[in-house]
Amino acid sequence: MGELALVRVDGRLIHGATCMVWGSAVSASRIIAVDNVIAKNAFVKKITEAVSKNVPAVVVTEEEIVNMWKENQFGDGRIMVIFKTIESALAVRKLGFDFPKLQIGLTLMKNGSQHLSRTLFINQSEMDALTELDETYHVEIYTQYSPQLPAEPWTVSIKSKYKGE
Repeated sequence: MGELALVRVDGRLIHGATCMVWGSAVSASRIIAVDNVIAKNAFVKKITEAVSKNVPAVVVTEEEIVNMWKENQFGDGRIMVIFKTIESALAVRKLGFDFPKLQIGLTLMKNGSQHLSRTLFINQSEMDALTELDETYHVEIYTQYSPQLPAEPWTVSIKSKYKGE
């Protein structure tokens, strides 16, 4: 059974900072990135996985990560899971991937989003997903852009700042 080193939302998915900074900070032995679109495009998937030089990485669909979890909880090692979106994290939680904590690192600007901080753009759909993860599934949610910065509960960094639609 693998150990969950970190479960994170980062709109950039796999990139240098994720692999080098966070991978090292949590001593990850493997990265599993979750994105249905990239996982189904062989060319983009190969390029995305190749970004990680120091930690082996794979891009999978929401369904695939749930199956991997149910099969043997990711096998051996310290696993870092990265979701591209908050909604994706909720979708896999509903399907049975039971992660206890979720770090929100960077969310991308999208239609209807509010700019809450340098790295956080949140819309109503994401607020609803965070609320459900917190209240229904009792996931401990916090924001932290980099290991050098302090973590903050989502209720402080997101919920208290979001003004609604």
